[in-house]
Amino acid sequence: MKRKGFPEEVVEQVKERLKELSYLDDVHFAREWITSRCQRGNGSLKLKQELLQKGIGREIIEEQLQQCLPEEDEIYYATRLLDKKIKQESNYYYGKDNYPLLKKFSGYLAGRGYNGAVINKAINHCFYSES
Repeated sequence: MKRKGFPEEVVEQVKERLKELSYLDDVHFAREWITSRCQRGNGSLKLKQELLQKGIGREIIEEQLQQCLPEEDEIYYATRLLDKKIKQESNYYYGKDNYPLLKKFSGYLAGRGYNGAVINKAINHCFYSES
């Protein structure tokens, strides 16, 4: 706005209004980003990378990931995503001994930003649980 020739007092008023609306609040932005993107099937590793690219500090990211996306929730989202993927490819044999298929699904979840522990729990739930 300064480059466009707006008076300093107008620039300050706009900045204050943006702060009131939480548009200049990194914590609020990170919280909203995590909440929105995890529901679309993105894991914590991917969310962290995206927020780092947007200039959000590591401390804020870690704090908001712990608050907004605890491991149980991340496992839930990964399992839901994996269930959907399995249904899309229902013509495959899904057995406990189908290592190439398990590896394929592990790679799929890793590509969505899930860590190894979450991937293992989601795969165990989808392929090995009795429910």
